[in-house]
Amino acid sequence: IYAGVHERDIGGSKAKDVKTIRIIAIDVDSIHPVNQAANKQELERCKKEVFLMIDGLALKYGRPNIIMTGNGYQLLWKIRPINVNDDNRLTIENKLKKFITNLQKKYDSDSMKIDQIGDLPRILKVAGTMSVKGTNTKERPFRESHFVEYYNELSENIREELCI
Repeated sequence: IYAGVHERDIGGSKAKDVKTIRIIAIDVDSIHPVNQAANKQELERCKKEVFLMIDGLALKYGRPNIIMTGNGYQLLWKIRPINVNDDNRLTIENKLKKFITNLQKKYDSDSMKIDQIGDLPRILKVAGTMSVKGTNTKERPFRESHFVEYYNELSENIREELCI
């Protein structure tokens, strides 16, 4: 099950339908074979690097909410709402994409890859749902996504850095 990251018009699925941003989301995947679930070792290597990345980013932005998605992690920073309109939509989307691109350049490795999810109509896996990729095997099982850490704090620094 997936849901839109940003508030949008009911039934809206395009950038023009997005009205408010309240979350800055980063999606990190473990490096594993295409169309298969990650095995335990691939997920552990990813987890180790993700938490090193989080420790570094937390010094500047605070700790994000962390969801294990089944094959990787989502990092979610709550921010004060940003109203999106026709005048600022493209600028906001470009700044989000640039922010993620900079993280990719710094943190992508042979154990993890940050997905480019800066597009405004982005959807992400909902915590508590199953990650179903490939065939469910003992070596590469389906996993339930779940919260690893939850914080009810706003990140002002990440919002200010994006200048939006």
